[in-house]
Amino acid sequence: MAEIEDVVALNFSQSVQFSMPDYRLTLAVPVVTLAALFAENYEVVEAQMARFMYADGDVNVVLEGGSGVGLVTMLIASCGVKAIHALEPQPMFFKTAVHNLEINGAAGVHMHRAALGVRDETADFSVRWLPYASALEGVPSKDIVRETIRVQVMDVNRAVAEFGANVLHLDIEGGEAEVLMGADLTPINKVVVEMHPHILGESTCSYIIHRLAEAGIEPCLVGNSDAFPNRCYVLGCAREPAASRIRAAGTDTRIINVITSWDFKKGERGGKAAADE
Repeated sequence: MAEIEDVVALNFSQSVQFSMPDYRLTLAVPVVTLAALFAENYEVVEAQMARFMYADGDVNVVLEGGSGVGLVTMLIASCGVKAIHALEPQPMFFKTAVHNLEINGAAGVHMHRAALGVRDETADFSVRWLPYASALEGVPSKDIVRETIRVQVMDVNRAVAEFGANVLHLDIEGGEAEVLMGADLTPINKVVVEMHPHILGESTCSYIIHRLAEAGIEPCLVGNSDAFPNRCYVLGCAREPAASRIRAAGTDTRIINVITSWDFKKGERGGKAAADE
C-alpha cells in the first residue's frame, strides 16, 4: 500500500508524494484519482497490459500519446523497450511527469509537451474538471470543461518517422479515433490503446479495431478496470509473430483477457458518439 508523504492543496487538486514498491511519484490530481490510486485502480489495466505487450524481446520504440503523470511511461520503460517518446500537452501533468521520470531514473524516455494528432498545428485543448479526461477541442464528452488552453499538436505520421517509432500507445480520451484513422500503420508493429466507447460510440470503436486488423495488427489482449467498467477498455494489438507470442504468454487475470478469436462488428467511421446520445 502506498504511503502519503506530503499533501499540498492546489485549487481543485491535491499534490501528493507517495511511495510504491518500485516507484516514488508526485501527483497533482483530483481526489477521485487519489481514491482510484489507493483502491489500486489507477492505470492498473495499462500497467498490466504494458508488461504483456512490451516484455517480449522485440525492439520496441514507443510513441506514447497521453503520458499523464508518467506512471505508465515508467512501466513501459521498465519492460526493456529501446526508447519512448511520450507526449503530454497539459502543463500540470507534463511538469509532474518530467519530475517523476527524473526521481525514478527512467531511462530512454523523451518527453514532449504536445498533443498527438494528424497534423502539426496549434489547437484548443479542453482541460476538464477531471483533468485525466482532458482532450483536444472537438472530442465529444459530457465532462465539464474547466478551461481551454492552446497547445502544440504533433502529427502522428511525422512523429513516427522522426522518432523511428514502431509502437503506438494511446490514452488520449477519445482522440484515438482521429489518430488511428489518420495514421499510416505500415511501420507500426503494435498498438496499445485505451478505447472510449462512451465518448466515440461502439460503432466507431469497432471501425477502429477493424482498420487495425485489416492492416495486420490483430487484437491480442483486452482489459477493463473495475473502476470504470462501462466507460473504457484497453486493447493490445500486434502483428505476427509478436501476436502469437503475446497470446501464449498472456495469462487471463481479473482484468486482462487473451483474445484467441474475435468477431467484432465492423461498425462505421464517424458513428454516433455516446456523448451525443
